[in-house]
Formats: sequence, C-alpha cells, structure tokens
Amino acid sequence: MGFIEANLGDAPEEKLPPEGNYDLTIRSHETGTNKDGTRQMVTVYMTIEGDEDYMGVMHWLVFPSKEDWEEDKEKATRMLRSVNRFLALFNVPSGPNGFDDNDLDGSTARALVRPEKGDDGEERPRLIVPRMAAAA
Repeated sequence: MGFIEANLGDAPEEKLPPEGNYDLTIRSHETGTNKDGTRQMVTVYMTIEGDEDYMGVMHWLVFPSKEDWEEDKEKATRMLRSVNRFLALFNVPSGPNGFDDNDLDGSTARALVRPEKGDDGEERPRLIVPRMAAAA
C-alpha cells in the first residue's frame, strides 16, 4: 500500500474532563437492545459545550423487559425512574406512555460529570443524573 497521507496531527487525543458541572448538548442517539438482547435501550451521545478537547459523554437509557416486571418490580421501577430523571434533566417531553426519541437530539442541560473507570479499566466521563423534585 505504501505511504498514506493523512493529517494525523489534526486528531489529538481527547481530554478527560475533571469533575464539575458542564453545559451538555445531546448530539445524537441510537436505539437498540442491551448486550444480551433482553431490554430495549437508547444510547445517548453528548458533547460538553465550550471545550471541544473534552471527551464526549455517553449515557444509556435502559427500559425494563416484561421479565423484569414479573421477576423484580422494584428493579423495573428503578429503571424507569432513571429514564424519567434523564428526560426531566434535558427537558425532553414525555408522558405516562413514553416519549419520542426524536426529541432527544439538540436537547441541553447543565449537569454534573465525573470521571469513572469502566469495566475495561479506562476512565470516561459519567453523567450524574439528579433526582427529580418531589411532586407537590
């Protein structure tokens, strides 16, 4: 093949952002299933505004399966609560029957991000989704 000309210097390694509150924008998302194919999920890709040298942030919205509801209703409820918190944080319209995933892209929020070591030993930025205010 020989020499391949490419501007490799234009692709520096991204920086891990230090723990802090950042302005985030959802740049894209993918729908699919979890690794073992038992649950629906949405993978959300976010950018940290104001510093394009920082790594992007990924977050997963995982939905309980029929089996989750049958085997552990509390766990299934926690999964939906996590989705609700994320949607509220990013002001994504939702209702008792769900939400339109097309409303995710472009949504913004200010939220806590902290470095966290993954199962593979690599550190990545993790979104910390706050609890929602209690209903009055």
